[in-house]
Amino acid sequence: KAVEDWAAALGNEFITKGANMVLGPSVNVHRVALNGRNAEYLSGEDPTLGKHLARSYVHGVQVRAGAGAVAKHFVLNQQETHRTSVNSVASQRVLWELYYPPFEAAVKAGVAAFMCSYNYVNGKQACDNEQTLTKDLKETMGFRGFVMSDWWALKDSSGAMAGTDQDQPGTDGYFSPEAVAELPQSRLDDMASRVLTGMAKIPAFAQPKANTTCRVGSNCEELLYTKNATSDAHRALARKLAAEGTVLLKNEGGLLPLASSEEAPLRVAVVGKACGEKGDPWSMNRVWTRSDYYSVGGSGRVLSPFVVSVQQGLTDSGLHLIFPKSEEMKDVRSTMLEADVAVVCGGATTAEASDRTSLSLEQEAFMVAVTALAKTLERPVITIALAPGAIVAPWRHNATAALVLFLGGQEAGHGVADIVLGRVNPSARLPVTFPAKASDAIAPCEGSAPCEYREGLKGGWHIYEDVPVAFPFGHGLSYTDFQYSVVLDWTPTGSLNEDNDSINDDNDEDAIWNFSVLVRNSGTHAGADILQLYLGMPRSNKELEEEPRLRLAAFAKTAILEPGQGETLTFGLTSRDMSYWSPSMGRWHRPRGRVFTVMLGASSHKCLMAGRFGPASAIGKVPMTAPTCSEPWMLNLYADPPAA
Repeated sequence: KAVEDWAAALGNEFITKGANMVLGPSVNVHRVALNGRNAEYLSGEDPTLGKHLARSYVHGVQVRAGAGAVAKHFVLNQQETHRTSVNSVASQRVLWELYYPPFEAAVKAGVAAFMCSYNYVNGKQACDNEQTLTKDLKETMGFRGFVMSDWWALKDSSGAMAGTDQDQPGTDGYFSPEAVAELPQSRLDDMASRVLTGMAKIPAFAQPKANTTCRVGSNCEELLYTKNATSDAHRALARKLAAEGTVLLKNEGGLLPLASSEEAPLRVAVVGKACGEKGDPWSMNRVWTRSDYYSVGGSGRVLSPFVVSVQQGLTDSGLHLIFPKSEEMKDVRSTMLEADVAVVCGGATTAEASDRTSLSLEQEAFMVAVTALAKTLERPVITIALAPGAIVAPWRHNATAALVLFLGGQEAGHGVADIVLGRVNPSARLPVTFPAKASDAIAPCEGSAPCEYREGLKGGWHIYEDVPVAFPFGHGLSYTDFQYSVVLDWTPTGSLNEDNDSINDDNDEDAIWNFSVLVRNSGTHAGADILQLYLGMPRSNKELEEEPRLRLAAFAKTAILEPGQGETLTFGLTSRDMSYWSPSMGRWHRPRGRVFTVMLGASSHKCLMAGRFGPASAIGKVPMTAPTCSEPWMLNLYADPPAA
């Protein structure tokens, strides 16, 4: 819902400015933690997360706002450094199971267009790749819209026959009248019909909104450069999203939310220049890749002249703030001694065209020193990270409480303050892993040598499956507690003894197993919870042995529950969820008569409940593969009744 609301606002602002297409969503699943554009990629480290958010984005932009959406960057665009020469090498199975699902979801949502990327895929440039563009995207996924190139991504006119329908920005001559005249008439007709099909999905093409006075490509310059497209409602949405996107990583002793009042005001030491950093949109505007702690650099950035810093957000909330004279430890120490609690901030930036050089925040050493000092002085300290993606967090050990916000935009400071003071109870979860060491992450490939995805299906958060992490994928805390109980065991709508070799677009989204859990707020604060359902595939053949131990199958969020209030969440597993891409068959395959493992988790590493389901004849013979749970659950859930 949050992504859809954001996308609808985004689409409306584009139309108000005289545009009719948004070059998004960006949905590449994160592989390289340092990737300069991870901040744009909605999928985080997981294809299931990506497919749900891609669908919401397309619906918000196209259905609610009436603009067109463009799914990008297709495909395997997992790094920015050497992005025009890197050759990403991955198997068809890895593509279909790990990297294609968010794009496939965009197709099913009716996205108008795709954008092919700069990199090479299995030896062929992505915009000149018949396998990915024609065979996989258009034929197997059934995409009916058009494929545009990324700007100057085409290397040759042959891209048209491979599947690219539109050359952007069209100044390289590869789709010149002379080049296009060499194409078979059938392909030329296909290209034109695809562009028109994509346009037909976009109301803005057929009927401009009443508040616009132009048609894109004709006379929109005045709107584009002079019209202020924002509104009070959109600024309120920006604040709401900043708060809802802030992740509570740690909260020892229930330090947060801060309890400050006029009768008993807390003295809060605000330490570090990053807390007051507002960015400089005017200097950023002169260099297109320049970025700050609130916006990504490059073509995807949005610059606002009015950015609310963490310091400003806390000030506007009426807290009694005190500041050290400098960042020297002697000044920090004297200020902390006067305070009841300290806040220390750090940030990092990211931009298109190059990868980040480090997973550390720019103020990492300072934050480590401040948190260590706070521990010595026995002062509680809150760390606030303004991050562009995955980071390392060595300061976490001595922090009393820790928050992270990912490039929170113009209302970031107000959003953080709403969390700190408890006006909003945090419910966000990490879409990426924070590794314990930077060396545990996959580094960008160098040059044009084959960049082999040796991790196979264990990409994304599975990269860290066998190593300690600082904070796992899916992690996030709340100010309240929740209790869980099964209210309806697995209810099959199809038998696991049926071999399903005909998974297609008509049946792969229909739930064949449903499972319900009652979530009850057992704490003292109103709040929402997010549950994650992980699935472990059987290990019944060599192909299945390549699967990760668990993969995210579904997630669901409750409404805001008052203390004592409960809500029933229902999860449905589809045939696709229970299938794998079989290289030997060249298609999706659901193994029959096999035992699956399920884990209901608070994160990919924290198990709340675990169990197995499958035929009665097999379920007792298969060991559990899910992590150990703190509380037992019904371990054997039969697909078919056990023998009497």
